[in-house]
Amino acid sequence: MSGRHGTETSVAEAESLRRRVAMLRAACATALSADELIAIAIAQARSATGADGAVLFLADDDDLVIAAGEGYPPDLAPLGARFPIAGETPAGLAARNRQSVWVTDEGVRDSCFPSVRRERTGYSSLVALPLVAHDRVLGVLGISFRAPRECSGVEQLYLLVLADQVAVTLDRLQGHDAGPAGVIDNRLVHDPVRRETVRELLAALVDAGDTVDRLTALAADLCGAPSAQVSLIGAEQTVAGTAGGAPEAGTVGPAADSLCTVTMSLRAPLVVTDATGDTRVSTLPPVRSGAVGAYLGVPLSVDGTLVGALCVYDDQPHDWPARGREILEALAASVGTELRLRRLATRDAQTIRLARDRQDLTDRLAAAASAQQVGAVLADACAALDGVVAAVVVRHDTDGGGQHLGARGVDPDSRAALLDLAVRLGPGTTANRVWGLTELVDRFAPDAARLVCSGTRQVAVVPLRGQLATASLVAALDGAADLTAAWSRLTELAPLATAVLDRAVAHEQNHTARARADLLTYASAELASSLDVDEILQRLARLVVPSLADGCLVHLQDQRALRLVAASHVDARAELTMPAVLGAHPELLQLVGACLAGGPRAGALAHPTLALDRLRIVPLLAQGHPIGALTLVEPPAGGRPRLLDDGLLDELAVRAAVAVDNARLYAKRSADVQALQYRLLPSRLPDVPGFDLAACYAPGERSLDVGGDFYDVVPLAEDHLVLVVGDVCGRGAGAAAITGHARSVLRTVVQDGASPAQALHRLNSALRMTWDNGEFCTAVVAEIRAAGDGRHSRLRVACGGHPRPLLRHDGVASEIGRGGPMLGMLADPVFPETELLLDPDDVVLLFTDGITEARRGDELFGVDRLAAVLAKAPGPADLVLDTVHRTVEGFHDHEGDDIAMLAVRPRGRVLDRLDIADAADDAQRRAADRWLDALPTVGPGRDALRQRLTTALTDLTGPVRLTALTVGDNHRVEVTRQLAPAGPPSARRPTGNAPAAGPLRPGAPTLTWVEAPR
Repeated sequence: MSGRHGTETSVAEAESLRRRVAMLRAACATALSADELIAIAIAQARSATGADGAVLFLADDDDLVIAAGEGYPPDLAPLGARFPIAGETPAGLAARNRQSVWVTDEGVRDSCFPSVRRERTGYSSLVALPLVAHDRVLGVLGISFRAPRECSGVEQLYLLVLADQVAVTLDRLQGHDAGPAGVIDNRLVHDPVRRETVRELLAALVDAGDTVDRLTALAADLCGAPSAQVSLIGAEQTVAGTAGGAPEAGTVGPAADSLCTVTMSLRAPLVVTDATGDTRVSTLPPVRSGAVGAYLGVPLSVDGTLVGALCVYDDQPHDWPARGREILEALAASVGTELRLRRLATRDAQTIRLARDRQDLTDRLAAAASAQQVGAVLADACAALDGVVAAVVVRHDTDGGGQHLGARGVDPDSRAALLDLAVRLGPGTTANRVWGLTELVDRFAPDAARLVCSGTRQVAVVPLRGQLATASLVAALDGAADLTAAWSRLTELAPLATAVLDRAVAHEQNHTARARADLLTYASAELASSLDVDEILQRLARLVVPSLADGCLVHLQDQRALRLVAASHVDARAELTMPAVLGAHPELLQLVGACLAGGPRAGALAHPTLALDRLRIVPLLAQGHPIGALTLVEPPAGGRPRLLDDGLLDELAVRAAVAVDNARLYAKRSADVQALQYRLLPSRLPDVPGFDLAACYAPGERSLDVGGDFYDVVPLAEDHLVLVVGDVCGRGAGAAAITGHARSVLRTVVQDGASPAQALHRLNSALRMTWDNGEFCTAVVAEIRAAGDGRHSRLRVACGGHPRPLLRHDGVASEIGRGGPMLGMLADPVFPETELLLDPDDVVLLFTDGITEARRGDELFGVDRLAAVLAKAPGPADLVLDTVHRTVEGFHDHEGDDIAMLAVRPRGRVLDRLDIADAADDAQRRAADRWLDALPTVGPGRDALRQRLTTALTDLTGPVRLTALTVGDNHRVEVTRQLAPAGPPSARRPTGNAPAAGPLRPGAPTLTWVEAPR
């Protein structure tokens, strides 16, 4: 029956509404007569809504009388026409229920109010607004529309305020404070305590009605009256007991029209033998209508409070018996006793029910573990009260915002409007209060316009001010609400709700503090577990979503330009689009840049798909300088609480900035270490045609210090070279200095012709002369030269405290040489030399103890395991080292020492060499065929060798070198990858989170070889 049209109210509409209400109040305040006021009411109603017609009814007894009207045909709304309040009309329904009626649906109108069908009146939509003052219905203001029409929220609110103002002013102009003949005590009638007593008695009448009716009938019999009744005088007169021709129990009428009201006001019996001639009652409607010709009544009280009257009456003049007054007083005492007992029983039952409800509420509040749960329980309890349209609980922030803890209501729009109103209240509300419509317009016009569409006529606010939290319990009440009862229940909730809310907030604060500490601890561990800058920042973005924000962006400042390096979002689809959409977004870059320059740390961006209206930006500062920024996409206001605050965000930003700065420093230091290590090792191995050489260096423990392992290859002739592998004790700059010194001394002395033993002796002397702090090192020196027989090579080896080399011969690997003392320890040590012959394809492996001392638990890799690996490794030197290195890497389970290895394989007698620019080029392959044909020593096996070489080159690309050899009874062609020009090595294997690279392998790897018999 009500046309609800809840729309958002603009600021301009709200301000216009305030101005119109102010003008209305001024106009009503200056009205000098009821006629002037009625004219104002009709004019305002039509102008505010564009209504086609407006009419004002005044209440007269049981009728509504047309006092004025505009826009209606004369026969439809003639002045003075009377309509019964009990009639099925919108105005009658509004007067009876004291609630506005909004008729917009034609089906509802025709079925409920057939007398005002469109076919009869010409109007489609109707509004009826009761004029109520001091609980009296003074009349009804009606407006009509010819076309179907729904009033907006602003229009509804204005019409309701108009009805309130007109009712208050009309009550003043009608002289409400003076009763008929001055005998009605309106102060007594309107006493709220007395009215509350009457309300309780009316509730108890359900059980007391029969007894009261019997006492009323007894009064009629004893006094010889045709009618008798018990009237309770509250906001209206209600018949509580009846006999004879009196109205039936429950009948309600205006209190000011009742002779019982006069009796109660006199506080003494009222004896009237001829009502028409008694000036005290002659003007009252029951007398003027002829219903009462004689009357005898006595006041009725309960526990000393006047609540109404017991009376007998006749429609004709009547001489009452002399003892009539005494009889009624005795019966009135009995009625009062019965009502008192019934009220006590009702109170007891209500007390029990309230106690149970209160205990249930207490239990539910005690079980609530969070502020959100407390708010939900309170909102539920409040919304369950009679007359409550909606209830919300809002926790106020110090910055004026609010967190929604709970909301219940008849429809979403009323809840949303009440939530907005509660947030606007802010934390400054300190006292319980109730706002009527006019006050709501003054303070909260936009919200009031939305609330009134839900039937709200008053808003009650109960502040919950605890030690840890400030909140508000706000309830929207309809026009039929028993404000006293509802207000009592709401205020009863406040102390308990405040205490429980404080407890929940304390629990949340404790939980939040632990969660923040856990988050920072976890963040520190996560950020410290990587040394890659981009990975650190991506981990940071993942950390803050969703615990701190809905989304996160991390920018890094590279060469004065901002680069988006990480993004995260609760919506996976949004996260995928963020880098492309926001990577170079000019407005976002401007916001971040302004923050880094000391500007604001909050902003907003308009975006069609991403919610970027709440951005929080914090700079990442390293050593006092900005290196980037962390941007959080915050959830909508009033959403679920997060762990985030400025302190936590700043702490997280500091830790992230330190992690990024450390990673950058590590990368720079790592590059410096690699560069220094490169300077201490050969950038490439020499090209000695008769020997296949390979070297490998890999750092061990995760350290930014230079290792002490080194190697060198010194070519002395085309068929003569010296190999050196050493290990300086310690790491760092001191070890690097000794490493450089040792390598330089050994290279110099072997170039001067020193044997391996002599070279070690010279190095021992140099260490003792140059370093006086007990610096030691170990080394092995191996000299290899052709034996002169065209087949063998001669090897001489000496060790100075270093692991002995391994020799692989005929598929068996074993140690060679003898041990010697560590270099730098003794003044005149002896370094034994070992000499032996090598066959082609024998492999000599020199290595440091990082190989044999690699550890898996308590187990060492050891020499025996190394020899077994060497024995089974493929033939070329590079593949030998690759096999050994991969086996050691797969063996150890924690970081160990550095690894340095040198492998040499005598190839045999070299016939010729050919460099090919691209092995995949057909012309280059034909040139290889011609080169092979031109070799004079290659005999019958030439065709087989050519065919095999062609097959070998099929899968190769890029530059290679072909070397033709005589190996025993076979011809061989070895294919070797050509080296690029020397440059800085990518020389480190992955350690921890250092930049990933392989071991340093400076040799020219032999890819394959092919053979054929001579």
